[in-house]
Amino acid sequence: MECERCEEHFCAKCVTLNDTEYDMISARKDFHWYCTGCEPKVLQSIQIEKDVEKKLAEFMAKVEYKMKTLEGNVYKKMNDLEEKLGKTKSTLEHELEVITQELTARPNLPTWKIMVDKQVDDKIHEVNDNLTEVKTSIDETKKLADENKDKERRARNIIIYRVKESRDERPGDRTACDRNFCKGLFNDAMDLECDNDDIVSTVRLGKKQDNSDRPLLVELATRSFKNEIMENLFRLRDADQVYKDTSIVHDMTQAEREQCKETVLEARRLQAAEPGEYIYRARGPPGKMVAVKLRK
Repeated sequence: MECERCEEHFCAKCVTLNDTEYDMISARKDFHWYCTGCEPKVLQSIQIEKDVEKKLAEFMAKVEYKMKTLEGNVYKKMNDLEEKLGKTKSTLEHELEVITQELTARPNLPTWKIMVDKQVDDKIHEVNDNLTEVKTSIDETKKLADENKDKERRARNIIIYRVKESRDERPGDRTACDRNFCKGLFNDAMDLECDNDDIVSTVRLGKKQDNSDRPLLVELATRSFKNEIMENLFRLRDADQVYKDTSIVHDMTQAEREQCKETVLEARRLQAAEPGEYIYRARGPPGKMVAVKLRK
């Protein structure tokens, strides 16, 4: 029997499986077997994944409820304003018609009509400005909701740069090569415990080129494992050369990338203004990075 987690082999009789049970397990492709050492970890991983999915679903449900409530309130205000505008416009048009008729009967007072027209135009412009403000609020709300969904989608991802890209013909072989590199990076270079289940998927970003290695996007099983990786990046300084040259960063949204870029530029400005035994670097979680002062 081969354990699907550690890939070690065990004697069927030693694990108390008779011939009938062994034949049944071997014949079924949907049956998963784990050794006694791995089974508790697998069950724990499944439970953690269920807990994460449950908390994520609860969080997204709250976000969607708040967004729908807010959007409903905004649309209600917009409808109220549109209704008010319609009534105001009708009233003003009626008043304008009455005044126009009076002015027609009194041609010696032409300036009255000009004053009334100006007041009507000002009132209509004011209502239109209010409608524009409501529409802007709706657009900003939708943009914020999209940004939060994008953050949640990227929360368990990292991007690794300068990873040698396999030139194998089959996509499956290239993916397996990338996964094996990640396991070696996390286990050997960073002294973490990374199993096959800890890496959900690996994807090369961008169009494939002959003379360059594309960045590697890695989706991890849990946020906690991603945090372990980010907290142990310092270990890469003493790793083997194949791992030492890599660079690991968060998978950030467009807004987070812009904020990171601005922080990096700020750190460079501070460094140029204060050369010496200290250096400035951008540090912090995505979207909240700051320029910090470090000793060389």
